[in-house]
Amino acid sequence: MRQPHRPTPPAAGIPVFELYGEIGSAAAAGGPGFIHVETISERAGLHDWEIRPHRHQDLHQFLLVARGGGMFSIDGEERPFAAPCLLAVPPTAPHAFAFRPDSQGYVLTVADAFLERTLQDGGEPLPGMNSALAAPVAEAQFAALYDAFKSLESEFRLPRLGRGRAIASYLNLVLVAVARLAQQLRTPPGPRREGALMSRFQALIHEHAAQGWSVADYARALAVTSGRLTGTCRRVMNRAPMQVVHEHLLIEAKRNLLYTSMTVQQVGYALGFSDPAYFSRFFSHRTGSSPQRFRQDHAG
Repeated sequence: MRQPHRPTPPAAGIPVFELYGEIGSAAAAGGPGFIHVETISERAGLHDWEIRPHRHQDLHQFLLVARGGGMFSIDGEERPFAAPCLLAVPPTAPHAFAFRPDSQGYVLTVADAFLERTLQDGGEPLPGMNSALAAPVAEAQFAALYDAFKSLESEFRLPRLGRGRAIASYLNLVLVAVARLAQQLRTPPGPRREGALMSRFQALIHEHAAQGWSVADYARALAVTSGRLTGTCRRVMNRAPMQVVHEHLLIEAKRNLLYTSMTVQQVGYALGFSDPAYFSRFFSHRTGSSPQRFRQDHAG
């Protein structure tokens, strides 16, 4: 049996795919509601079990490996993996895979806007959605997670009554599993209180981010020092507190641009930006596109 090898580096720049091997494909024409599910063998088998370095614009990918394993390369870092495990690839991150030929499992691809809307509808914040992940899955968790992926594939392939609701429900189960696995990897077993502090912090962000709260304001509301909030945030979420706040504001900006008729200026005001030019710079710096261009690119 052939052993997994290191993913081959590309000859030139990292290509951008909608789905691997399909540049500008019709598969992603579903826009903000786009979701795609297939087995690992369906695509990897076509490419001799090697997925060369590439990246996806505005697409998240989640792989549940039920059998086999291989090498996962992301942002230049190589991570071996073996079943059962869950892999997550955030948008724009260059990545590659070298699978063992006996590998089995599922690949779930979700548009960034659809994932954000699903998270928002779920109410409770789930950290870790924009970070790479390669985590083993305990046997007790695996069966339920496998059923969620299998059900997503069924709903994806067979349109029927309530399809959107069912997909959102199964997707939520996958996202919860991703968040929990990410938390387990980042948080030592002892300090469970840190996870609770981050949950309260994110709840305050949803309530007060548009009011321009500072780190000191959040720390005061949480009854901790700014230093403790910053340290806990970096340990649990691998980000500074204001980075988490800015990620929330960016998600809300994208959502309002996509799903409301608010003008760009109104979107900025709703998120606490009194200067439209500053809001435009804030958005462009983090997305590579102006708010107006982002709305035009995702129209329909």
